[in-house]
Amino acid sequence: DVYNPQTDTFETFKNDPHDPGSISGNVIRGIAEDKDQNMWIGTWDAGLNRYNRKTGKFTKFTHDEKNPSSISNKTIWNLFIDHNNVLWISIYNIGIDLFDPQKNDVTDRFRYSPENPGSISGKNCWFFFEDNDNKMWICTQNGLDLYDSPTKSFKILHFPDNDIGAFYKDKSGYIWVGSNTKGLFMCNPDGTILKTYDITNILPNNRIHAITQDNNGDIWISSNFGISRLNPKIQSIRSY
Repeated sequence: DVYNPQTDTFETFKNDPHDPGSISGNVIRGIAEDKDQNMWIGTWDAGLNRYNRKTGKFTKFTHDEKNPSSISNKTIWNLFIDHNNVLWISIYNIGIDLFDPQKNDVTDRFRYSPENPGSISGKNCWFFFEDNDNKMWICTQNGLDLYDSPTKSFKILHFPDNDIGAFYKDKSGYIWVGSNTKGLFMCNPDGTILKTYDITNILPNNRIHAITQDNNGDIWISSNFGISRLNPKIQSIRSY
């Protein structure tokens, strides 16, 4: 759905098998906007879409065995556009495709390889985050990965629970890592854990879905128990 704040209405897009300009699927996993204001939509079972705001039509991209530059699979978990206007595509249970929105081609692919310590740490990349220094962080089921662009390799940070579902780098440079079973970790930029927040101290739930920071410096956390606001200065939390 697309919300129009001027009219306070929603416009719904659904797949229409009889309309080649409709969206390819109805199960949406990721949305990102490129520098040309095109919207990119990743579906769970029908590949990648580009929405043209001017024409109101969708262009579809899916795996094509005859095209080595096509996306790796139709099952997309998440999307992200970086500062270079490169589209990062998380392909479920496969890895990452880097897609050029100008050329409409995959320019690189990252795969998990146990024999290669510089590969991504897992086949499933749950979340992408680009910090203010243009560094790319990737959450996987096996750790938190920091991408090194010159070498096209990854530095892997490990935690008590390596199934990382959420990440945020705050205004002071600390990184906040949300796990799927053991709560929230406040860390130095190198991954050294400074504080663990979980159900044994102040968190209402250990499964973390998203993290952000407001203008007051408070950390907002979504979990299976709802939304919580953490004040790291006085170590207090309020859940909603």
